[in-house]
Parts: sequence; C-alpha cells; structure tokens
Amino acid sequence: MELINGDVLLRDFRLEDVPLKVKWINDGDNNQFLHYDIPLSVDETENWFRNKAENRIDCMIEYRGIPVGIIGLLNMDYMNHKAEYYITIGDISYKRKGIATKATELIIKYGFLDLNLKKIYLNVDEDNEIACKLYEKAGFTLEGRFEKDMFFKGEWINRRRYAVINKQINDGINILILSSGTRNKIVEYFKKELKGRGNVICTDMSNLAPSIYEADKFYIVPRITEPGYIEIILDICKKEKIKGILSLIDPELSLLAQNKDRFSAIGTTVIGSNYELCERSLDKYKMYNWLKENGYNCAKSYMNKEEFFTDVEAGKAKYPVFVKPARGSASIAISKVYDKETVELLFKHSEGLMIQEYLDGQEIGADVYVDMISGEVVSIFTKKKLLMRAGETDKSESFKDEELFLLIKKFVSEAGYRGQIDIDIFDVDGKYYISEVNPRFGGGYPHAYESM
Repeated sequence: MELINGDVLLRDFRLEDVPLKVKWINDGDNNQFLHYDIPLSVDETENWFRNKAENRIDCMIEYRGIPVGIIGLLNMDYMNHKAEYYITIGDISYKRKGIATKATELIIKYGFLDLNLKKIYLNVDEDNEIACKLYEKAGFTLEGRFEKDMFFKGEWINRRRYAVINKQINDGINILILSSGTRNKIVEYFKKELKGRGNVICTDMSNLAPSIYEADKFYIVPRITEPGYIEIILDICKKEKIKGILSLIDPELSLLAQNKDRFSAIGTTVIGSNYELCERSLDKYKMYNWLKENGYNCAKSYMNKEEFFTDVEAGKAKYPVFVKPARGSASIAISKVYDKETVELLFKHSEGLMIQEYLDGQEIGADVYVDMISGEVVSIFTKKKLLMRAGETDKSESFKDEELFLLIKKFVSEAGYRGQIDIDIFDVDGKYYISEVNPRFGGGYPHAYESM
C-alpha cells in the first residue's frame, strides 16, 4: 500500500523498519505520551511484527523519501465499522512541519474510502496539548473526557477521546449476489425491493454474464475453486459495506456457509443454511438417506449398481431410472436409462454416479422462504412444472394445497433450513415425494415474485 499527499508518503510497515521503530519508541521524549514499557528490543519487536494481529494496519511515514514516523489503525471492528488511530513522528527534527497533519489526512481518507469505516477514534493524554491541536485540525472532535483512565508508572492519567465520523458513508442495506450469471430477474427484484435504501452488487467470473449489468456495481472474480477466492469476496464485502451475501449456484453455498464466521466478523450475514445442510443438499444420496430415515416419501436411490441390479431381478426396482452424479446441479450429466447395458456403460465411464427411481407423476416446484433467526417458514409458493430447460423451470402453473404446505413446513422445521429454499417434489398417485432440495433461489423464482 502506498498513499501520497504532496511530499508525504505512507507505505506498509516492513520488517526492516523495526530498528527505527525501536529507536523512536525508546526515545524518552517520544515515549512520554506513548506509555510503552521501555526499553524495547529489536528481537521482541520483530516477533511482534511476525505475529501481529490481523485487525490492524501499520504504515511507515516517509517525508521526501526519508522514514520519519509511524501511523496506523488498530482494533479494526468491521462489524461496527470503526478503528482506533495512532501516530508517532519519531525524529524530533521532523516535528511541527505539517507532516503529521498530511499523514493523518491520508490514513483517514484510506479508512473511510477503502475500508468503509464509519468512525475513526483515538485516545490521548489530556495534557498532550500539541497532539490535541493536531487532531482537532485534522477534523477530530472531542467525544469525552475520562478521568483516571490509565495507570502508568505509579500515576493516574486523564485522557480524552476524539473521533472523526465519515458522514458520506452509505448506511443502506447493501446486498452481494455471487455467481449471478443469467439471473437478471433476481437482481432486478432485489433492487426493486431495496427502493434506493442500498445497493445490489454482483459477481461473476465472466463479463458476458448479463445479470451483472443490472446491478448497481459488479466485480469479475476467479472461479470459486481458485486459491484465495474467498479472500477476494471478503475484501469486496469490506469495501462495499455488504450487509447480506448469497449465491445463486449450488457449489458455492457450502463455501459461504463454511466461512460464515469470517463474514460475520466483518458485519456481513450469509443468507442461507448452515454448512451441513448445504452439503447434504448438494449430495443427493445423503439427502435420500436423510429423507428415508426421517420417514419422507422419496425416490429410491442406489450408489451400488449391483445392489440395483439385484433389486431389479427381485422385482423391487424397475426401468426406466435416472443415472446422475450424486453431487451435481443444473441437471448436468443426467441420463434416463432403460436397460442394464446403459447403466453399465455410464458407470464404466464416470465416477460418483447414483441410480434414482423414476417417479412417474407431476413435478412440482416449491419456493420456500424461512426466517433466518427463528427458522419459521415465512412464505411458500408452489407451482406445477410444465416446461423445463437445463434443470430450471421455464413454464409453470401455480396452485395451493394445504396438505403439501404442512408437509413442507414439517420438512423445513425438522431439517433446519434457513433463508431461501427451492424444493423439487413429485405428486405420484396422490402422494407427495420429496426429490431434491436446493438452498438457494430456484430458476422458477420469477413466477413466485410476479404472483405477489
């Protein structure tokens, strides 16, 4: 990082800067208001540098190419968008030259514009009048006085609390939609519902994804499998002050859930279900076993083809069946199979396949919305699927059935889903079978939204 204000430059503090810091801190005049236990050693300061906390930024102040002091932000609280400021001009010959003022302006601007901080604050000894004047000149205002706030070397110290507020920051509800692809309508609906109270920001790995151009802002990002991907998303959340994040593709749901605490630490809520549920939903055989164990009607499934062949011979299973990846989405690599030879061929050329009973009935899509805190179902929209394309619903007919609604509420409650869910259900001879569950907005969501 490099920040420039005239002849003053801020750059990242480096390991080779440690001896200078030690020299400056050990100077009695400098340490008068810093309150370090001196003398500091180079070894212990190098150890601090290698293990310093992640929630701080430390910079070297250079004046015309010469290192003259250090400045930074400590205790960065991304949840509440605030941080603590500090500064030391180490060389007395560079004090009272306006260097500290310029450096302070740079770090405040960086905190507000790049880190999306709302507030930058500091604590200063009450009798440090020179520093108090500097802070007031830089835009800090007095928040309060704390009597006997610090005990140092046998004496109580009164301190003042100053802060500067970013009045330009957007306090709205900013939403980040990941892997938005062709889901233009989802972006449009979020913008419509926010009504200017926040921004909708999208990401995708391709600049040809049409939905990103509906967003208030977008970022082109790497594939979700690339190293460092989640760090890129976290940085976007910090920069854009994201309140809620969600993905529109199945493989990314688990990644978000797995990093839920990291997002929460910076004030961003992952809108969706927990990691275990996302993994179970992605793995169709795991979902099948859970449904079976909990007494729900579902399509009988096999990971072992020999077990399936045995059931066919015993009259317990029959063709046609679906052969599909146990972990997959968007109806990719799904085959409707009518004989043993084709099953053998598919299993010979692919791994991780499962065999699923063909349910001969009306396919139904259920868009379900679950309160993120209470787990209560907020809304259910059901539709009979009439036309499908690549696993998504192109044409459908809405309907209501209280029996089906009760089944869905029971399932959601027992499974523990949160946020938005897309459930595939089959009506076979008057009985409802749960087929698949996707803890995201389904392709038929526009039908649900436009029916409101």
